[in-house]
Amino acid sequence: MIRHRSIWLLATATATIASVQLSVQSEAQTAPALAARPSQSKEIISVETGRLVPEKLAPGGTRTFRLRLKSGQRVEIDAASPQIDTRMTLYDDRDREIASNTDGGRNRDARLHLQAPISRPPVHVFYVVVGTEGKDGGAFELLVREIPALTPPGPTPIARGQEINGLLTAASAILPGEGHSYAVHTFDGKAGDRIRIDLFSSEFDPEMELRHGGERIASDDDGGEGTASRLISRLEKDGPYEIWASARDKPVGRYRLSLAQLPEPLDAPRLDTIAVGQVVQNVIDDTDALIARFNNGGTTSHGRGPARLPDGCTLPSGDRAHRLFKLNGNAAQSVRIVLTRTPLGGKRCQILLEVGVNSPIGFAPVLRRALTPSALVTFEQAGEVLIRISTLSGITTDYSIKVSEEGANPVSATAATNGSRE
Repeated sequence: MIRHRSIWLLATATATIASVQLSVQSEAQTAPALAARPSQSKEIISVETGRLVPEKLAPGGTRTFRLRLKSGQRVEIDAASPQIDTRMTLYDDRDREIASNTDGGRNRDARLHLQAPISRPPVHVFYVVVGTEGKDGGAFELLVREIPALTPPGPTPIARGQEINGLLTAASAILPGEGHSYAVHTFDGKAGDRIRIDLFSSEFDPEMELRHGGERIASDDDGGEGTASRLISRLEKDGPYEIWASARDKPVGRYRLSLAQLPEPLDAPRLDTIAVGQVVQNVIDDTDALIARFNNGGTTSHGRGPARLPDGCTLPSGDRAHRLFKLNGNAAQSVRIVLTRTPLGGKRCQILLEVGVNSPIGFAPVLRRALTPSALVTFEQAGEVLIRISTLSGITTDYSIKVSEEGANPVSATAATNGSRE
């Protein structure tokens, strides 16, 4: 259900009160239900390697299997059916999702590869949950087949300021549960360092993880341009770090990996003035002030994870760079604010436009647009509003912001947003 609400802002500027009426569209969202814990399923079927297990799914139902593997053991898991489009999800013994697949096997069959960690305990427990992509039920067969184990490749060091070329081959190791080839690169980090990692390939869709002490601390798939991956992180501990570079869609291919030390960002955002009829082109870069990850606003399910905007875009879970513009308007004046990335094109939801005012706790946004970053503002009295632009993908981006008069006879923002223009 879509509902409209009008919000009045009061902002003091040079002893003048400005009243700005904005119309904000918000979409009621229902938090998705939490998935049941596989280890707590009422019925769990034990499965062994080399044994074909015939089963049947009720419409909309699932079946849960328990699989035990020795340390370092590698298997291929198939959920095959001539009747239904199978979906398979893999969990560890703590009910954490490792991987999922729908059509990785023959026809519409789900297939996953799994290699148990080469570590204690000597036996690892996993749970395989099989369902369907649709609502239909039907018969299927689960087969776990042992395949040759792969030895993880030796790590390759990378230094700050360095760019290296790498190659994933059929002999590369496979990410546990994912079935993706990967390579490991290492560097020494210090607590407080701010770094950027870029992974690019023209031959496959790259993914990467940043790890420390055996734990994954950050990951990215498409945070860079196109399908490239980008991670920006402030290291919390001293010691060696690992970058796991992997191929999401192909087992082999060339890639390029770079590691950069970033400068410290500004303590406060840059504040510029923009006037009606003006176009400003600039760039948000590594030195711009950051909005802390805990001040993102928006809505989030169960109080965790990235915040979601009303237009369906998602705020990043990490810090994001931003800049501010000051806009003055006359009484009864309506203006259109349009924000674009330059050059045009690329992925959606990469830059965010917010309109608001200063408050005792800082910038107070009232209107947010990311999918189509355009806003219509009507000044009821002469005064000032603030415009904030920030990045949703990575830290740096080129942008263009334009402010123009909206018609000779201004209309209220509430009426405008009910039409097709907003």
